[in-house]
Amino acid sequence: MADKSNVVAKYSVMGVLFGGLFPIIAIVEESITTGRTVMTVLEHPTFLLMIIWTAPFFLGLFSYFIGKKQQRILIVNREIQARLESALQLERERLSKANQQIVISAQLASLGELAGQVAHEINTPLGAIVLTTQSLIKKMKTSPLHPDEIAPKLQLILQISDKMARIIQSMRRLASQGANENFSEVIVKDLTADVILLNEGRFKKSSIDFTVVDEFPPNMRIQCRPSEISQVLVNLLKNAHNAVRTFETKWVRLEIRKKDDFAEFAVVDSGPGIPKEYIEKIFLPNFTTKSLNEGTGLGLSISKKLIEQHRGRIQFQREAVNTTFVVQIPINQTDGLTELRD
Repeated sequence: MADKSNVVAKYSVMGVLFGGLFPIIAIVEESITTGRTVMTVLEHPTFLLMIIWTAPFFLGLFSYFIGKKQQRILIVNREIQARLESALQLERERLSKANQQIVISAQLASLGELAGQVAHEINTPLGAIVLTTQSLIKKMKTSPLHPDEIAPKLQLILQISDKMARIIQSMRRLASQGANENFSEVIVKDLTADVILLNEGRFKKSSIDFTVVDEFPPNMRIQCRPSEISQVLVNLLKNAHNAVRTFETKWVRLEIRKKDDFAEFAVVDSGPGIPKEYIEKIFLPNFTTKSLNEGTGLGLSISKKLIEQHRGRIQFQREAVNTTFVVQIPINQTDGLTELRD
């Protein structure tokens, strides 16, 4: 098909050239025969009509070459555009994978820091169990023990073991799934119970008054990735702990409430707020005011990303008297679940 088009185009060009050369030859011949100059011959009406008649042939020839040039330019532009779009798509995929790896690395770092705290939380009650058991064995060797004497100690062991089991289960839920976790419905009180259990030892150890104001409706559920929301709250509570632990007056409060169609979590501490020069930077990647030995944890930039993937928002309250961070999550995510992890 392409060869046929080329043949047609070739003969069309030849026709135009010969059609255009005919009046030129006639003008030259007339000039030689009559002895008049070419310009004088051109002034004759007949030759002017001939030139006008052949003008469309030359315009057609010019248009033909311009059209071919434009066609080649369009083809090249389409090829360049296709290559650019392909390169951009590959770059988007690469950046998406890189961002996902950054989030996973930050989550693992946060879990690693929390694991150290949990290890201490387990080690202390485990030591109490060992001491209580050793005391019972020692007494049993010397004299028979009455059930009333054994029962309180066994009850203590049971209570300590139950708390250890709850801490381990909370840690497992927090570490579950990660980036592959699906959205699910979770009771808010169950979610926050894990967060509270994993953090209360930290505050107790630093003599920080930790309180929870829970105004969320009982048994009400939200749609979320539970481990991600828990990690964000754990990170905010850890930041609050680190900020006030050297203060004379040190307290941290976790507030939970329903606000319109959102579940709202506020972490408030006894600090006076954040310096103005830091406020615009606190959610930027790689920004931190911590020393190297304090660890980076999840970080506010990653926390912000996780919350935004839930179509929510995390904000620092500038107008608050004390340092306050507020997280809002839509209660119902059904309409946008398929597009949240793009």
